[in-house]
Amino acid sequence: MYFRVLGPVELNGEGGERVEIPALMQRRLLTALLLRANTWVSADYLVETLWPERSPRSTANNVRTYIHHLRTVVPRYEGLTRIESRRGGDYRLRLDRHECDATVFEDRVSDANGAPAAAVDQLTAALELWRGNPYEPLAGAEVEAEAERLRAMLWHARYSLAEALLATNRADDAITLLRPLTAEDPLRERTWEYLLRALAEDGRWAEVLVTFQRVREVLAEELGIEPGPELRHLHQLALHANEERRKPRGVPVASGREPDQADALVAPPRAGRTGIHRTRRRRWPALLASAAALAATVYVVDPLHLSTPELTFLTPNSGQVLHGTVTLRVDVSNPARVEQVDFHWLTSRCPGGGPKFYIGRDETPNADGEYEITFDTRRASNGCVDFGAVALDRDDEHILYPEGGKYVVTTIDN
Repeated sequence: MYFRVLGPVELNGEGGERVEIPALMQRRLLTALLLRANTWVSADYLVETLWPERSPRSTANNVRTYIHHLRTVVPRYEGLTRIESRRGGDYRLRLDRHECDATVFEDRVSDANGAPAAAVDQLTAALELWRGNPYEPLAGAEVEAEAERLRAMLWHARYSLAEALLATNRADDAITLLRPLTAEDPLRERTWEYLLRALAEDGRWAEVLVTFQRVREVLAEELGIEPGPELRHLHQLALHANEERRKPRGVPVASGREPDQADALVAPPRAGRTGIHRTRRRRWPALLASAAALAATVYVVDPLHLSTPELTFLTPNSGQVLHGTVTLRVDVSNPARVEQVDFHWLTSRCPGGGPKFYIGRDETPNADGEYEITFDTRRASNGCVDFGAVALDRDDEHILYPEGGKYVVTTIDN
């Protein structure tokens, strides 16, 4: 293609090299001709487009001069000049559909109606053509109307790509596509709908809850409205999924029942910074609210119900048998971004399975830059602890789990 209008207007030569048009008025003239490509336009139209406020003297001569200079740089069409003229001072720029990025974009979007995998390729190639606001540096009502039409097709292509990515089980790629779009135009509720769908299909219910809260605040602050039915439906699904994850399973207790919300309010011991272990009453309502927002499973079981004196300790390194009080130290990959570390034991990989159990939180690293926590092995319910740490960054969004390899256990004091 020779002509690029999906952003500042650019011209390419026959070999694909960029052709510089240094004069602003020449670039505006080329843009005006591209706006009505393959159509005869009058000299008066060009004058009004180039000088919308006040035209100089000898405008007709100026237009003829600019046309002459453009003809020397614009690639020829079938061996003839692309910028034609006829009696009366009319001009026409001739080009085929494959020679302008705007028409190539439209054709690719229109053709992306087959199999989802092929549509992903077509739509990705179409979106890559965009570089900024169409038809810069020209301004005016006609330019804005055409630019708005193209931008509407741009959003249609983005949503179609998101749909195709979800149809091909590429929810993570859909999330990567959609997140920046919510920042680009946060009042487009449909973008948020696709993002929540992608997060849900990727099983990231924690982020569904956090994202729903964000869009609810945006809509309330900017428009004074609540999220629409599709967003509310996805929010309810996330709440249900979160509730199912929070239900403890397979945890023996003295009363023969599973832990409930009352059990969750028993605070665990917290490691001191000087090696002296101290217990501090936590602000549990705030903690549970934060945990719910992140869809974390938080159950701290009364230690009187649990009496296993030793346990198997699973880490990314190896399994060990530990006794009594255990101090864990975790080295986070990027301490500068981490605000706190939440420690859990994860019984799901232990014999008999089970939910995740909250051990405690460390908000300040020690002198070596490590986070640490101390707990009593007798709190384990089935003789097995699969250690986990959740590192929360300062935005409370990026959660680092063991599977990501973002941390290592450096020492275990037993």
